[in-house]
Amino acid sequence: MGKKLPPAKDWRARDIKNWTATTFHEYMKHLHKETYGTSYVTRDIKVHNACIKRMYEEYGKEVTKRFIELCFKNYKPSGKYAGANFMFFYTYLRERYLPIAEKQIEKERKLAEQKEQQKISDDDINKIIDLF
Repeated sequence: MGKKLPPAKDWRARDIKNWTATTFHEYMKHLHKETYGTSYVTRDIKVHNACIKRMYEEYGKEVTKRFIELCFKNYKPSGKYAGANFMFFYTYLRERYLPIAEKQIEKERKLAEQKEQQKISDDDINKIIDLF
């Protein structure tokens, strides 16, 4: 029997590979309060979560999370709106920040692979040394 996952809303306890649209929503609520100091608001939660799901199914969960982080880091609300939500980010900021998110995640993956290959090489060398 498999290990029981933490609740979907507990983004801190879940591995990114187990995040759902609900997990992303909770993460965005946290970032919104932390970044803008106001509550996160969305007009239609079903459409909101469907859009998040569509994005992570197409681009991956790591890229989706990085995209959200880049949007929060770089977008500064002005005028009559005190914040933003995923639908705004997806509609107006995707062209700007999605390619950056994809490149960053790909670079991190390549570095991790290189590190893993280096580790394997070091382990093989150590085994050879131990034979003598």
